Amino acid sequence: MYWAGAKWQVSSRFYVAGSYYGYHQNSYATNAFTGCSGTASSGCSGTETGIGLIGAYALTQRFETYLGSVWTHVADGLASGYLYDATVTSTVGVRFKF
Repeated sequence: MYWAGAKWQVSSRFYVAGSYYGYHQNSYATNAFTGCSGTASSGCSGTETGIGLIGAYALTQRFETYLGSVWTHVADGLASGYLYDATVTSTVGVRFKF
């Protein structure tokens, strides 16, 4: 598993951050699937990748609003049983800092 991220403070009230996530699974399948790398079994080797982006704007010192999205993709054994191998998930909200 590995990841990297960066944050850019555009102004005193606004920042943008990005991230990259990766995961690799070796094959642990047995019998007919030993050493496999396809979607036939969740025990086959596979990968997962994610790329995220978020922007946040401070309304006050304690309140900020944000908008973020992450794209994920699974392949080979980690895609076993998935209807779609890629997805985008987004969220928007307001955050209060104590």
